[in-house]
Amino acid sequence: MNLTDLESVVAVAQYGSISKAAKELFVAQPNLSKAVRDLEDEFGVVIFKRTVKGVIPTSDGQEFIQKAKGVLKQVDSLKGEFGETSAKKEKLKISVPRASYISHAFAKYVNELPAESIISLHYDECNSNEVINNILNLKYGLGVIRFDIEHEEDFLSFLHFKGLRHEILFEFEYQLLVSKNSPLVEKEHITETDLRDYIEIVHGDTKLPNGEYLNIVSGKENRGEKRIYVHERGSQFDLLTDAPNTYMWVSPIPGELLERYALIQKKSSCETKKMKDFLIFREGHRKSKSEKIFLDILNETKEEVKQNTN
Repeated sequence: MNLTDLESVVAVAQYGSISKAAKELFVAQPNLSKAVRDLEDEFGVVIFKRTVKGVIPTSDGQEFIQKAKGVLKQVDSLKGEFGETSAKKEKLKISVPRASYISHAFAKYVNELPAESIISLHYDECNSNEVINNILNLKYGLGVIRFDIEHEEDFLSFLHFKGLRHEILFEFEYQLLVSKNSPLVEKEHITETDLRDYIEIVHGDTKLPNGEYLNIVSGKENRGEKRIYVHERGSQFDLLTDAPNTYMWVSPIPGELLERYALIQKKSSCETKKMKDFLIFREGHRKSKSEKIFLDILNETKEEVKQNTN
């Protein structure tokens, strides 16, 4: 049996005649008749009942034809996924922290997609706990998690326990992000005391496993603080730009975004925590062509922002 034989049987059922099917398929009628007989002999089933008006599927034949159609449909699906058109199909599902260098890399990836591509992209920004769950639940192929290097051993042990692989992506210290109109811009050395009269912007779901919000500055007290908790990254830039009395601790920002939103990235005299971003994926996951292209762009973007902080 081959796929052509299945196509022949489906065509005969469609036209109700071997001669008509042969004409539509551009094959000789004796060859088509032989293909049908060979299938009947191979599977031990009578597919068609011959009549003076043509052929009619038997009850077993009807079931055989339905399954043959299912096989052919699956083959068409495989061709769509992995055949010639797969080279033009871009599929990417990645779950990441709210990091501007990652979103900037994703935008560059999208801009480089061929115009003729079939595109299906999923980009989810969330906290590290949700990223891990997204990978474990097979919702996403790749994830990026962020953690304080003091907790590195605990995180890596947890990933190993869950059967997740990891690769180091970026190690950095948080930068202070403020409006170009902020009085903090004029200060050469910004201390924790300098920040007391300003409002800190924090991602509302950036929590540790115990439910506490992550303090970026080592030893910072939680009492009497001024904070705005935001849950999507667009509003953080609007607040920083339009409210010069706000600030935010961020991973290094691409220069293009700093210019676009009229922001300044500054180092601080505060003892900020050292962070790491890790790429994670399931054991046995093979990176797709789209994933490899995006990761190449992501690494290039990371090197660019590292230079901006030196």
